[in-house]
Amino acid sequence: MIAETSATIPAAAVAGERPKSEPESNAGSMPYSFNEASADGFEASVFTSMTDADELFSSLRPLKHKSQCHERAMVWSYDLWAKRQVKSMKVVLFFTEKFRYAFWSKNWLGAHKPYKWWYHTAPFVYVRDEEVVLDPEFVDRAKPMHDWTHVFLSELLSTDAKRPHLTRAETACREMRSYAEIETNTSDWCLTRKLPMYYMQPNSFEAHDGAAGPVVKRLTWDMGDVKLAYKHAPQR
Repeated sequence: MIAETSATIPAAAVAGERPKSEPESNAGSMPYSFNEASADGFEASVFTSMTDADELFSSLRPLKHKSQCHERAMVWSYDLWAKRQVKSMKVVLFFTEKFRYAFWSKNWLGAHKPYKWWYHTAPFVYVRDEEVVLDPEFVDRAKPMHDWTHVFLSELLSTDAKRPHLTRAETACREMRSYAEIETNTSDWCLTRKLPMYYMQPNSFEAHDGAAGPVVKRLTWDMGDVKLAYKHAPQR
């Protein structure tokens, strides 16, 4: 039952207590301000140095391997908010059709199949004006956005003379303005979409943009999503 997962959710949040809307003057020895220019008026936390981001990264608990990336991202985002009053953002990295068919693999019958992933997601924070991703499942420290996308589009791929080797310029993913761009894009290797911490799976990003129906914006946590994430991505 979902209720059985409540013990793993930060106690203050389960009890119905909400972190203060404004941070302490020295929150966990990491002073920060707020960025009012983020999506939908959301005020994302802004830190002053990569040391702050690395400390946040180190605070994220290891979660179950082979859990879904959107579940891990939701747990980490909620933990940061409930325990440290950090208001993070979410990035979804989309592997385009161009990428997936260039980096194919073979199924058990020997037939070609597209690259296994079509998206990956993780939380990120601002260090001054730089976007820094927190994704301890795949990297060993906080990574600036382009360094993070390069890991997935180049460094984690096996070398093969039959496949292209993407340059740093090619792994600098263009940020979409609407989810609908995924359906029509034929030129990019990758795309990103960035929204506040409340969004979870790609379909919530799609709903935000009204790409398949009415616009649905999230201005707070969907506790159903939070509980499912804690259930499916428990601490290791």
